[in-house]
Amino acid sequence: MGGMDRRDFLKAGLAGGGLIAASALPASAAPQRPREMNINYVALPIGAERPFTVLHLSDTHLKAAAPSDPEPVREFLSRRFQGWDPEDALAASLAYARERKCDCVLHTGDLIDCATDGNAALLGRFFGSGARILYAPGNHEFATTYAAPAATQTEAEFRAVNTAKIQAAAPFELAFRAEVVCGINFVMMDDAYGTVSPEAVERFRAEAKKGLPIVLCQHVPFFSPDIALAYARSHTRGLALDAIALPQPSRDFQCQAEDPVTADFIRYLKSEPLLKAILAGHYHCGMCGRFSPTAMQYVVGANYRYCGQEIMIY
Repeated sequence: MGGMDRRDFLKAGLAGGGLIAASALPASAAPQRPREMNINYVALPIGAERPFTVLHLSDTHLKAAAPSDPEPVREFLSRRFQGWDPEDALAASLAYARERKCDCVLHTGDLIDCATDGNAALLGRFFGSGARILYAPGNHEFATTYAAPAATQTEAEFRAVNTAKIQAAAPFELAFRAEVVCGINFVMMDDAYGTVSPEAVERFRAEAKKGLPIVLCQHVPFFSPDIALAYARSHTRGLALDAIALPQPSRDFQCQAEDPVTADFIRYLKSEPLLKAILAGHYHCGMCGRFSPTAMQYVVGANYRYCGQEIMIY
C-alpha cells in the first residue's frame, strides 16, 4: 500500500475496474487484525465476455453509533464483536481489492450490525453518491438491536421500523437489483430472513428471459444437501462421516421449506440452466456445495474476521 493507511484508502476508493468510491470510515480503538486477509479463491467458467474478478464479502457488521442513537443501542453495540474491528476489516478488504485489481466488489449483507444513525451515515459514505456497487441486504440491516422479529412480531412489522432509513442511505433498490457485468447478469435479491417475495420471483424470471448467464447474490444460502451438511459440520463439535445423514433443518432452511413461494422458487432454480452460481453469506464461515446441475453455491466467511473470496469469472 506504499504506506497508505487502510482507512485513508477509503477516501481514494477503488481505481481501475471502478465499482466503488467510498469515504473514510471512523477509527475504532484496539483493532485485532491478522497479518493478511483470509481469502478463498474460486474460478467460474460461465461464459463471460472477458475474464474479470469479483471480491465477494459478507457479514462485516459495522457498529458505528451517532450521538442521536439511544444509549441502550450504543451500549449494545459496544459489546458486539469485542476484539475485532469491522471498520478496519472493510478498509483492509477494499485495499486488497485495489491491490489485486479486482473489477467488482460484491457484498451479500450484514454490512452493518444494526440500523443506527451512525451506521446509516456510514452506508451513505460507503455507497457514495451514484457509485456502482453490487450489494444484497442481510437481516442485520433492518435490526434495531437483535436481528430477528420477536415472537409477537411479524417480519413485515419488524422490517417496517428501519427499512426507510436504510433504503435512503443506498442509491439503489435494496429489495431487488440486476446488473450486467461483462455479459454476466448479477441478480441481487433480498432474502434476509430466508424467504423471497412473489414480486422478487417475478422479477427474477423476467431477468432470466434476457438469456444471459445468471449469478444470484443473496444473504441467506438456499437449502441444498451439501450446504446443509457443511453448515452442520461447521456448527457442531463433530458430525459422523461414516454414515452421513442430513441433519435437522436450521431455522432458515425450515422457513424456506415451509414458505410456498420460496420452496417453489428453489425448485424452479434447480431446473434453470442460466443459473450458474449462488453467492451468499450469513453463516460466518466459508463453504460451498452443488445446488443444481448448472450451479454451485458459495458461502463466504465473515468479513469482520477479514474473510473474503476472490472469484475469477471467465
